[in-house]
Amino acid sequence: RFLPVFSQLDLITPNQYEYAYLGLGVADSRKELLVGKKTSILLKGGHAEGEDSTDTLWHEGKIFKFTSKRFVGVDKHGSGCTLSSAILANVALGKSLPESCQAAKLYIEKFLAGGEGRVGWVD
Repeated sequence: RFLPVFSQLDLITPNQYEYAYLGLGVADSRKELLVGKKTSILLKGGHAEGEDSTDTLWHEGKIFKFTSKRFVGVDKHGSGCTLSSAILANVALGKSLPESCQAAKLYIEKFLAGGEGRVGWVD
């Protein structure tokens, strides 16, 4: 049902709730996650629980995991958009998609640690 739209995209970056809404969790559990073979998916781990935040990338039939410490009580507006922008910037610099996701994850760590308030910055 969603594949025609996804086939026009290089990457989607849903959070846990969006991933479930799109039915991707059910497809993955049934080994039917074909979207990750043509359209890459980065499932963001920020809404999950635990000490760490792990993002999962399905790209060209492979699975990559990117883990960082969870920032408890940090509420930064725009973290998902900032992550997507950082991925795109790294792809534009010539990095592979997995390398770009790893670099963006490190950037987001700095973004989330960047002071008080809902707007973040990176030094």
